[in-house]
Amino acid sequence: MTVDELYLTPPDRFVAARTAAAAAARTAGDPAGARELAALRRPTVAAWLVNHLALRDPDAVAALDPLADRLRAAQRARDGDALRDLAGERRRVVGGLVRRAAALAVEAGAARPAAGALAEVEATLQAALLDGEVAAAVRTGRLQRSASHSGFTDVPRPALHAVPDPPAPADRAAAGGERAPAAPDRTTRPRAVAAPAEPDTAVPAAAADGAAPAPAPTAAADGAVAVPDDAVVTPAAAAGDDEAARDEAARDEAARAAEYDATLAALTAARRAEDDAARALADLDARLGELRRAAERLQHERLAAVTERDRTRRDRREIQARLGKLD
Repeated sequence: MTVDELYLTPPDRFVAARTAAAAAARTAGDPAGARELAALRRPTVAAWLVNHLALRDPDAVAALDPLADRLRAAQRARDGDALRDLAGERRRVVGGLVRRAAALAVEAGAARPAAGALAEVEATLQAALLDGEVAAAVRTGRLQRSASHSGFTDVPRPALHAVPDPPAPADRAAAGGERAPAAPDRTTRPRAVAAPAEPDTAVPAAAADGAAPAPAPTAAADGAVAVPDDAVVTPAAAAGDDEAARDEAARDEAARAAEYDATLAALTAARRAEDDAARALADLDARLGELRRAAERLQHERLAAVTERDRTRRDRREIQARLGKLD
């Protein structure tokens, strides 16, 4: 079975057909082909309808090309009148292809497609009219999911949600988002940080009078506490620490968001794989039931063949015995 033949298989029989095709390829000594077939994903109903249409009636799908060329030309020229004139033809052509896809599915023995699946077929064909890449994918007949298009550009652009880089401190201050560090209060008293005293060369008046000099005032007597120079936190250093903390928090948040997205994608893939495995198991159980019924029929046929053999053997012996008497 070729890839095209596999993608012509209705979705409810795709997994069983894929398994059988891969097994046949392995038996035929084509392990690479077996791996290729086994890796193919089952298409949705809408994707299968589009594939079936493209493979069974490629000329009908090719009819989209001239209309697509005119639509793109009108869009590039921003020709509103031409776009309005083409709207009716667009609905007519796409509607005809949707009906053709449904009819081909019924001819292939599938059930009448549901309205939701036909709506996805229509959306995919509309996207093929406006997007060359979608059109090329449709023509291959190997879609796995339906497609859609929005906007009036040749190629739809996804909406991006980017985490901006944290702005520089000067930018934030200029934008008013964060106040610059306040200047120290000149009226407050420094904490044990004083300019070095100049050497006292003058003779105190009391000493000149012969009195004992008064003790020099100390920091403790003045009520201040001595602090090491490296323990003094300046406003600039505090602002730098805050900025570093904000940057680290932003990086942590971005890492958590990336991990969440990756985990969610893995969960989605795991669910799809589980669904495929469950459907494959159901298909194999159904095939096993058919094989068991076939084995029962073969057993009955074998018993009948044994009975017939015994009867003919008796007949042969009787005839041989009569022949011996005639001799």
